[in-house]
Amino acid sequence: MSLKVFGTGCLCILAVNVSLCLVLAMNNSSCPPWHYYNHAAGECWCGFDLICNGGQVEIESTFCATSSGEENCSFVAQCAFRPTFNVINRMHSEMPSNASQLDKLMCGPYKRKGFLCSECEEGYGPAVYSIDKKCTDCSSLSSRYSISLFLFLHFVPMTLLFILLVFF
Repeated sequence: MSLKVFGTGCLCILAVNVSLCLVLAMNNSSCPPWHYYNHAAGECWCGFDLICNGGQVEIESTFCATSSGEENCSFVAQCAFRPTFNVINRMHSEMPSNASQLDKLMCGPYKRKGFLCSECEEGYGPAVYSIDKKCTDCSSLSSRYSISLFLFLHFVPMTLLFILLVFF
């Protein structure tokens, strides 16, 4: 997917088999953050999949937003990571007023980074046999210990269960 940045930035909304990039505040720098200029209506509109209540912009709990890595571009899409910042209620979180803080606020609590929080930070990795989406600190354990622990947890309980079933 190639992004073209015009004006002050863009907001990309991803859906199943559809990607749509909106130019935020194109030719109109008076639009507030998370809004885009609609040429047909001649006014600033709230970004797709975002909820605007007066001056407050909110994101649903089933969506996350991160920067695209390109200047002033952000992605909004459904994802597995629930926003943990500025929680208004269980269904919505308030978007930060500064877009440069977006990745830190969205992915930081999960120790993740990248496109829609898809990668773990340096020194962190996904936890094996955990339903938690947070990345855990891998730098404190040696590789030998980590591999031994994984093999033990993977094979010993299954082997013991098999022996018990055969015995009884």
